[in-house]
Formats: sequence, C-alpha cells, structure tokens
Amino acid sequence: MEWNVIITSILTSGIVTLIINSIIKGGISHYFNKKLKRFETDLNVMSEEKKLDFQRKLHDFGLYSGKRHEIYPMLYKYLIEASNAVSYAFSIRKYISDKTLNEKSLLLFKDEKRYEPLLNESLTNQEIKLSEEASLFVEKAFDQCSFPKISFLLRKLRRPC
Repeated sequence: MEWNVIITSILTSGIVTLIINSIIKGGISHYFNKKLKRFETDLNVMSEEKKLDFQRKLHDFGLYSGKRHEIYPMLYKYLIEASNAVSYAFSIRKYISDKTLNEKSLLLFKDEKRYEPLLNESLTNQEIKLSEEASLFVEKAFDQCSFPKISFLLRKLRRPC
C-alpha cells in the first residue's frame, strides 16, 4: 500500500504541476500578446502621423513651387522693364551734348520718372508691388550715383567700341 500512496502522490503532484505550468505559460503569453498588440497599434499610429506629415510637407512644397513659378515671370518682367528703363536713361546720350549735360537735366529726367513702368487697372496688387519695387530700384540707383558718375558713364557709353 505504500507504493500506491507514493505513486498517487507523484501523479497528483505531476498533474498539479502541469496545470500550474500551463496556467503560468498562458498568463505570460497573454501578457506579452497584449503588449505586442499595444506596440503594433502605437507603431501604426506613429507611422500614420509621419505619413500624413510627409504628405502635408509634399503638398506645401508643391504649392510653394507653383507660387514661385508664378511670381518669377512677373519679377523677371519687371526687372527687364527696369533694365530697359535704365537703358533708356543712358540712350539719351545721343541727344545730349557735353554742353547740355548737366546735373539739372539729369535731375529733371529723374523727376519725370520716365523709367517707371506704366500702371494700369489690370495689374494685381502683387504686380503693382513688384512694379513699385522696380521703380524704387531705379530711383535708388539714381540717388546713389552722383552727377560725375552718371556723366562719366554717359561719356563712356558714347565712345564707340
């Protein structure tokens, strides 16, 4: 009878150990599965945020690039107009002799503002602003150049190359 009790106690303790072992394994597995699911959802949320942020940046760059390509032709147009106006100012060299070239005539030319692009009602505010900037650029060039510099440039332009 002793062997019977020993075998039963070994079998019962083995069964109890297997049950406890499977319960612990199931609990640990459930715990890590739950953590893994939470990590996957956090990872998906972060990747969606980054994806949306990247799409927003790409869209903003597209808008910026489009706007830039709209403004560059207008800016180029006004720079060409300013360049033509300066060329026009220097083209008066044909009609001005050394005797008539004086500071007063240059100041009159500057005050007439012939170099300003003509503004009409069809221009947008942005075009008007760019036109005003071009006019200010030419006016600043006149203001920064003294009479001797301008007359020297006009004489130099009169010489054949």
